[in-house]
Amino acid sequence: WRALPTFDSIGATLKERYALAVEVKRKKVKKEKQLVPIHKGKVSFRTDELVYYEKSPDYCSPDIKTGSVGTE
Repeated sequence: WRALPTFDSIGATLKERYALAVEVKRKKVKKEKQLVPIHKGKVSFRTDELVYYEKSPDYCSPDIKTGSVGTE
């Protein structure tokens, strides 16, 4: 039988990958747009790494612009 990992295991893996996510920017290279890491120490990223090009909003703190009261 093939079985899925436990929910806890999946959650732990996602949490770890989220913490190690690579910030990228879009860059035009030879008429083609590519995602390249922003930080100098990171030259590339693997296909199984999480990447992002916009920071996630902080839902814990209130945000007057969006009308969010936050969760604190």
